[in-house]
Amino acid sequence: CARVPVASATACAGVLDALRGLGPVSAWSVTGSEPLRVPEPGEDGRCPGMANLAFLRRPGRLDRDEWLRVWLEEHTPVAIETQSTTAYTQHVVVRALTGDAPEIAGIVEEVFPIEAAGDLGVFFDSRGSDERMSHNIKAMTASTARFLDDGTVDAIPTGRYVMRIRSPHV
Repeated sequence: CARVPVASATACAGVLDALRGLGPVSAWSVTGSEPLRVPEPGEDGRCPGMANLAFLRRPGRLDRDEWLRVWLEEHTPVAIETQSTTAYTQHVVVRALTGDAPEIAGIVEEVFPIEAAGDLGVFFDSRGSDERMSHNIKAMTASTARFLDDGTVDAIPTGRYVMRIRSPHV
């Protein structure tokens, strides 16, 4: 996930070309919201924990306004409460910047303690309680079912690094 300070495919061409050197690239112009701010990176630029990128597709059963309302207003507190989330950033997709970009309605960046990568109890913030873990899984599943259908999310576990790229326009 790369962020640049402009919303134009032309202005982002240099970054997109550099990324294409690594493989296929899809890019979107998005609005951003940080309900739970990302911790400052360490000296190596890495933010603590495991970062998860979730690419969301709006199901046809919901119009855009209702989908956004449920995701941004109702689901967000559930996601933060039921998981061991240490950072939560939402991106509402405005438009695709690359011609072959999949149709995506939203992108979520979630950061969790690194232990969450291998322990569902940590991921769902069970605090050692099987009952709490079960409750959190059920609450999260019920919440996501309100605005997402099976197969409408692609999730990629990753690490989060902050790298500064100087824009020629700034």
